[in-house]
Amino acid sequence: MAEGPTRADVAVALALEAKGNPAIVEMKEKSRRRGRAEGRAEGLAEGRTAGLTEGSAKALLTILAARRVEVSEAARERILGTGDSATLDRWLARAGTATSLDDVLDS
Repeated sequence: MAEGPTRADVAVALALEAKGNPAIVEMKEKSRRRGRAEGRAEGLAEGRTAGLTEGSAKALLTILAARRVEVSEAARERILGTGDSATLDRWLARAGTATSLDDVLDS
């Protein structure tokens, strides 16, 4: 028995779609909605993660400024460009007692 649709199956499906067959139209619309919902969920998750890491980076810079730790432009870009939340969490924990940037960032 064949694994996937045959040419004849595809031709019949295309013909039914072209005629506006309600079952085919409904099936395609359900598939589109499911795809949109999945894409929306993935986008929200990615956006949430990006927002959290950006917030952690900004919090780190705020703590360093409050502790009067000098941050070069290169270090600022490195901090803001870090997308790894575990790294940012580690740096945040160190920033509370840091007296220099070397106390915070991994070399």
